[in-house]
Order: sequence, then structure tokens, then C-alpha cells
Amino acid sequence: MCARAKESLKWGVLSKPMAPARDILCLLHALRAHKLRASLTMLCADDGRGHAHHVMTIGMGANAIVEQKIANLGTNFFQIARTPSLTDFNIIIKR
Repeated sequence: MCARAKESLKWGVLSKPMAPARDILCLLHALRAHKLRASLTMLCADDGRGHAHHVMTIGMGANAIVEQKIANLGTNFFQIARTPSLTDFNIIIKR
């Protein structure tokens, strides 16, 4: 842990903002000190992106299959009919 991070833990707050160059050095030091944790974190982040990509691809493929099946039904498959607003559906079925 770099000296600035230790100081912030000691006091609980940062009294001064860290310089960007010092931030990078602290970051690199932390990555070197915790190689396994850093590598597992990067692996999981990459794995999560991969899973999101696969889910999106499967969804797009399913949409394409549904569109193709609907297109293969033909143009006269769906019929729109005007029916009265009744609560008894037996009257509609008798027609």
C-alpha cells in the first residue's frame, strides 16, 4: 500500500487530493502486491462481457427465427374480424 493510501486509512478521509502520477504509481504498486486478486478481477470482468455478448446473440437469433416462422405463414394467415363486445363467448362460437 502506498504512503498516501495508508495516511487516508489512518485519518479516514483524504486531506489533499492525490496527484495523477502518484495515483498511477499507487495503482501499479497495488497490482504488483495483489497479482492473484487483480488477475481474477480482470478475468471475471472479461467473462462477464463475454456472457452478455452471448445472451444478446442468442436473443437476436431467437428473434430472427420467430420472424422467419411468421413470414413463412403467408400473407392471409391473420384475419381481423369485428365482433360485438359481449361477455358470452358462446354466441361468437355459434356464428
